[in-house]
Amino acid sequence: MQVTSSCHFALYKIYEKRGLGSKYKENPGIAQEANSLKARRALEKYLHYYERFENHNKSLKMEEVQREKIKTKIEDKVSRHEGTWIDWQYLHEAASLLTKCRYTLQYTYPFAYYMEGGAEKNLVGKARPHMAEARNTGHDIFSSSTNKPS
Repeated sequence: MQVTSSCHFALYKIYEKRGLGSKYKENPGIAQEANSLKARRALEKYLHYYERFENHNKSLKMEEVQREKIKTKIEDKVSRHEGTWIDWQYLHEAASLLTKCRYTLQYTYPFAYYMEGGAEKNLVGKARPHMAEARNTGHDIFSSSTNKPS
């Protein structure tokens, strides 16, 4: 059976006479559940990015301690006449570079959080693990060279 537009109009008039009209009555339970689900997803997204950001923040604090140890080690070597400050400056510069890399990685998370989905966001998501791997490799090389006995 095919319903024509005159049939729709007649049904509309019947509903209108009974007080139903074209008013849509939303089921509040379904709407609340949908809002709750939407809020949960938003919270999960926020926590995902925030936890990673905060982990990098904690790592930056630990790197600050490490940079101070390196500075002390350099001063110790200079005082023992095992070279000048300039001879050991590369250690300080390497530690600073690793900190800059960590800082850059840290701020990719808020950047990605506020980005709209699409190719650019996918690019950031795909590049981040490579950046982290390169930074960690640099850190491993640096740590192995600074942890050798003096």
